[in-house]
Amino acid sequence: MKSKCGKPSCGAPAARRVGLPVVLGWFILSAGGVAAQPGEAVLAGCALLSTGQTAAATVQFSRALAERPQCPEARVGWGAALLREGEPERALIEFEAALDLNPDWPPARLGRAAALLLLGRWDEAEAEYAALAGREIPEAEEAAAGQAWALCAQGRFAQARETLQGRPRGEVNSALAAYVLSACEFALAPETAQVRDGASAAMGSYVGLGSCLTAPGAAWLRISPLAVLPAPPLPPAPEQQAPAPLRVLSPAAGAVVGGRLTLRVAGSLPREPQRVLASLGSRVVGMSDTLIFPEPLDTTTWPSGEHWLSVEARDRRGEVLGRGSVRVVVPERDLTLAEPTEPPDPWVRQTLSRLLAPRLLPGVVEQLRGEVAWHQGRLVEAEVRLAEAFRADPYLPRVREELLTVSRALGLPVMQTAAAVRQVPGGERAVALTFDDGPHPKITPFILDQLDRAGARATFFLVGKQVEMYPDLTREIVARGHEVASHSYTHQDLTRLTELDVERELAASRAMTAAVTGVQVVYFRPPGGNYDAQVARAASLWGFTPVFWTCNICDFYQNPKAHVVSGMMRRIEPGGILLLHNGEDLTTEILRDLLRALRGAGYRLDSVGALLATRSSGPSARNYPAE
Repeated sequence: MKSKCGKPSCGAPAARRVGLPVVLGWFILSAGGVAAQPGEAVLAGCALLSTGQTAAATVQFSRALAERPQCPEARVGWGAALLREGEPERALIEFEAALDLNPDWPPARLGRAAALLLLGRWDEAEAEYAALAGREIPEAEEAAAGQAWALCAQGRFAQARETLQGRPRGEVNSALAAYVLSACEFALAPETAQVRDGASAAMGSYVGLGSCLTAPGAAWLRISPLAVLPAPPLPPAPEQQAPAPLRVLSPAAGAVVGGRLTLRVAGSLPREPQRVLASLGSRVVGMSDTLIFPEPLDTTTWPSGEHWLSVEARDRRGEVLGRGSVRVVVPERDLTLAEPTEPPDPWVRQTLSRLLAPRLLPGVVEQLRGEVAWHQGRLVEAEVRLAEAFRADPYLPRVREELLTVSRALGLPVMQTAAAVRQVPGGERAVALTFDDGPHPKITPFILDQLDRAGARATFFLVGKQVEMYPDLTREIVARGHEVASHSYTHQDLTRLTELDVERELAASRAMTAAVTGVQVVYFRPPGGNYDAQVARAASLWGFTPVFWTCNICDFYQNPKAHVVSGMMRRIEPGGILLLHNGEDLTTEILRDLLRALRGAGYRLDSVGALLATRSSGPSARNYPAE
């Protein structure tokens, strides 16, 4: 049997018999110095793509193309990797080259449609998907969903809905199709729209799509019933380090090339390359292990005309270390006939089709659910959904502005500066009890019982993840009359995060507490007290008042246990804020005695909000009831 790239190979049938481990084994052998056949390189590349090793897969596809430029599977695989690396223009070249070799191969068509979609050429993408959706092939359902997404992005919501509802079986069989139908219904009849249960983000694709309603330039934005607050601009998305520049010394720029060509490259790379590839346009024409190409390039089959001769160096993981290019001219001549190709391997087709089928990015469905709930007046649900979307991907268009707008509608003091609270002024003989961390399934019930016995109220600064784990216990804190506040979502040192990640921590912690209790929190204590200017800006943007302390139990751990309470009592004064814990420290051992001592000294024991007299102050209250 011949491989699908034209050479005899036992690789393809073996892969079907024994599966992915053998395919990965071939890659390991070839990386260790044993020359891989082109068919094996394609299979290894597909296996690496399937396991997320995108950069390493490009090494395998480029190896196949260096020996067999007429291999459509390798071209589509390399195109898929380029999509994952955020280079749809280069990917489009590869997919179109594959279609020149095999015009009817579905993965190549899916790839071309995906590249066009990601480039914003929605009408062309829609036509490409439509051609696939009209065929009786396994890829037809996903293609129909991609076609409908492209129609929505152009504002053709009714046509998109008809496209999906008019499928032969009349069923919605993909998560993307369920999402698009939901988006169509929201755009056409927002008062009655519902998000279908089948709508969800799906993994396993290199073609991630955002919202068809809020994609840049989407028509829905011009007719959207949801106006958003102007928010401070997002910081730019982190960029990958640019590859080092490589200089092509020979041939010179504009040189007329022919016959056997010596390629000379210079440049400084951050580390040793494993593969250095030379390409003419989208075609690999040479390969080396270093910047020195030991073998001349054969130009006899190069197409005539002006071309870019490019050089790309990659490391052992397949990451690009350096790039360079030069313009050359190939004179007119008779070219050799194209080598024959055979039908691609079924496993390769299935793998590449799955990777190139359009899927939704994380957060997109939750953003739509939030928009629908917002428009229909369910503000708490909208807040929770939009916060989930913001935490999943803060760069989804409008999601940050939408969440801030809903928060403002709930009465939260977003985009207002609030001074940090370290002590309650006024001189009243009262102290605020605060408990960090938790809720804790063993310790929190004990604390609640002790507070009940003492007739005390407190503020619990809760970790969002813990609220998620113990919702009933969180509701019990509120039911017993205590105040809840934010201690971040994951309890990290916020000063070590980016400002945007701090925003996500705060928004997620508030939304999780609202989802569980219906309470909107505005007090916030940074884990470990770690606080700086960027944490302060994020807190102000999202309407939080930072709360610190005047007496921290941790300061008395050096005391003998019997003297901790007396040491704390010497530090406490009217208006003081006591920091205790829901964790396994001395809090549980000294709490009963501390409460008794405070009561004996005539202190009223209450929450931060109660001492600041904000619990009943109307729109700026520190807690808000559920809808």
